[in-house]
Parts: sequence; C-alpha cells; structure tokens
Amino acid sequence: MLGNPDFDVLKFNISDPEVQTLATKLHNVVMNGNLTIGTDETFTDTLVDDVLRIAKLNHFPLMIRNHMPCKIYIEDKPLLSTTPEFVVQNKDYTVIGVEDKHLKNVGPVTGFGESQIAIEIVACGCENMRSIGYKYKKQTIFVIHVISTYFTFYKADIPAKYWKDLEKGLPKDSLIEVQRWPTMNGLMEGFDFAKPEGRKIVLEALAKFRHFLLPKKQSDMYKQNV
Repeated sequence: MLGNPDFDVLKFNISDPEVQTLATKLHNVVMNGNLTIGTDETFTDTLVDDVLRIAKLNHFPLMIRNHMPCKIYIEDKPLLSTTPEFVVQNKDYTVIGVEDKHLKNVGPVTGFGESQIAIEIVACGCENMRSIGYKYKKQTIFVIHVISTYFTFYKADIPAKYWKDLEKGLPKDSLIEVQRWPTMNGLMEGFDFAKPEGRKIVLEALAKFRHFLLPKKQSDMYKQNV
C-alpha cells in the first residue's frame, strides 16, 4: 500500500492530522527507497525526527539535537570527527545517537553502516567525558540505525577504563561491548516501520529507551500517562 505511487492518505478513513502526516512521510520514504538515482536522505531524516518526537524523546530532560559535531580525542587531541543525524541528550549528556541512510548508500564493505556507528559511539562518549570534566565513568550509549524504513538498535556498554586508556592512545586491553537487535546485520534486516508489526516493535523499543534514561519518578509518571 505505502509503495503504491498513487497512495493518497485522504482516501483512507484517517482523521488525525498527525497520523496523516506520518503515513504520508512513510509513503515518501518507501517510494524514495525504490529510486536508483536522485535519492534523497531528507525523506528518512524527517520521518526519523517525527518518530523520535512521537516517542517523547524530546521531552525534558531528554532533548533532540540535529547534526551535533562529535570528535574522538586520543591523547587529548581531536583525531576524528563525525556528525550524527540526531542525538538525544539527557540535559548535556548524549545517550542516543541516530544515523539514517538511503538503501542505495550502504553496503557490505562497511558492514551496512556499522563502521560509522562504531565511530559515533566512541565520539559521543568522548564528548560526554569532556562535558563532565573527564570524570572517568562507565557509559551506556544507544544507537538507532535506520536504513530507509528499517530500524536496528544498538546498546554499547563502555567501561570507565576505556576512557582512561584513550587518554594515552588506542586502548589495547579495554573493550566496548555492543549488542545489536535484531541480531542479523543486513540491508533490510531491521524492523520495518512501514509494516504494523515493525512499527509496534520500534515504538515499544523507544519507550523502553525513555524509561531506562529517565529518573525513576519521571519514568513512573510517563508510564501512567501512556
């Protein structure tokens, strides 16, 4: 249905304008994914921005920032920079990075974009360490990887020792543990937001992220309001 070039949301019994907008944006992303030339990642950008806001990841103390520059510091020198499409911050502390791509712009050479994800995990963590005055602590950073309408989630647990070692050079003994959901990596292995079942899984996952990130009192209030 969403892949039909003649799709028109006004032909359906949908009265909520927010749902009409989301359905139209989903249609645009699906159609854009079928292009081989003239691809435009802004369709996915705008869809992802809406999804993050639907999940209330832009409600204080959580805040969305677009295109926030992040740098990897080794021996206190900025050696590599990256700019995630979106980050979600808990006040000034980055907790979720979001990267989205067109179907034609990723492939197996980069692990379908996972090389970029690894860079962004470390870069966001470095910015966090700088924001708290280099007080070495364990960090948990989530990443949402979106290829067209396919969502994949990552959770990275980074020990305090990793950041301490990074001040002296590339860590040799400290490791970053990253979990991926779903476990398979591929061009269209993520949860498809264009399908009802995929949408349910994605929105439930984002709600769990929010619950994990909020102080307990606020999280309990949020659950009561849902």
